[in-house]
Amino acid sequence: MKYKDIIESIADEAIKAAQKRLKASQQIDSARRKRSTAAQKYQDALRTANQSEQAAKAKLNSPK
Repeated sequence: MKYKDIIESIADEAIKAAQKRLKASQQIDSARRKRSTAAQKYQDALRTANQSEQAAKAKLNSPK
């Protein structure tokens, strides 16, 4: 095997490893965004439910 072939082989392996790390990093970022979106939706739903409950309690306790 020639020196040039060895260097090219090492470079190819390094490129493949970098691409693999990039893909994994993108998957992690995607999962974090998905988790963040789900948490935000949950908080919004919880806030809406609490507001509805407070409105119903206020109606119940109103003197009318």
